[in-house]
Amino acid sequence: MQTRIVSKFEEGLTIEKYARKVLVNCPLSLIYKYFRTNCIKINNKKTKLKDRIKENDTIYFYINDEQYNSFISNEPSKKGSDSIKKYIYYEDENIIVINKPRKMLVQSKDNKEKSLTELMQEYTYYCMKTSNVNFFFSPAHRLDRNTSGLVVFGKSVKVMQKLGEIFKDHEQIEKHYLTLVEGNLYGEGKIDIPLHKDIKTNMVRETPINQGGKSAITLYKVLNNFKNYTFLDVQILTGRTHQIRAHMKAIGHPIIGDPKYGNFQLNKYFEKTYDLKSQLLHSYQIIFKIKDGELSYLNKIKFSCPLDEKFKQIISQINTKGE
Repeated sequence: MQTRIVSKFEEGLTIEKYARKVLVNCPLSLIYKYFRTNCIKINNKKTKLKDRIKENDTIYFYINDEQYNSFISNEPSKKGSDSIKKYIYYEDENIIVINKPRKMLVQSKDNKEKSLTELMQEYTYYCMKTSNVNFFFSPAHRLDRNTSGLVVFGKSVKVMQKLGEIFKDHEQIEKHYLTLVEGNLYGEGKIDIPLHKDIKTNMVRETPINQGGKSAITLYKVLNNFKNYTFLDVQILTGRTHQIRAHMKAIGHPIIGDPKYGNFQLNKYFEKTYDLKSQLLHSYQIIFKIKDGELSYLNKIKFSCPLDEKFKQIISQINTKGE
């Protein structure tokens, strides 16, 4: 028999998910057999697959030591690191807010480059002083590789579940972006154009609701007009893939540097003149509007981070040149 104590980070997992994370090399059919035969218990009591575990619960595995050791992860012990601290904008016992640099993936599809999530896994080990964990500090939402700015991470399963509701709801949170677009816009505006994602091309297009499109609403406010460009504050009321990028293209004002939805000739000019190889889009502000629950202390708190140096430099040069 083996026992494990549930940490505060793991609270909220179902016992089924917890067991699958612990017995990572065990066939699923055998895990389910262990549950049927009461070989896995919470606080030594019979349990159902969907029962949720709490901090300091003791999980009992009535499995012989040899089998148990063969089922748990045989990866080498991983070392913790606090190298991500240079990107941490805010941290408390429940959340971490990161100022993600341009060109960094939130989640990597391969092991060729270290993503923000992988850096956060190392930080989880660092904070917990062990690599024996079944939950990593995880992102509540994503940004494109070449979009810089604020990303919120949850530090426990319970918090991640709540953050998932918040970011899906959009009534409990405001997300603002800064961007530079082609042409001139004035005042404020609302873009209400349904979008549909083409999985094959990983691009989204204007698509009527009755043809599979999903509601997508974007608000914008002009911050500064240049001769040929407009600097905008953009707020999204829905969370569709590439929503801002697709919406700005749809109204004839694509984001400068956008390789998928932009003006390719203009992009070439910006690459040659300003060494710009990605879209000028920055997640600069998040405002929480949480009225109840354990994250209600964040209500009305506003996180704002400045433009990255590349974006600021281009804005300054355009202004100086009178473009």
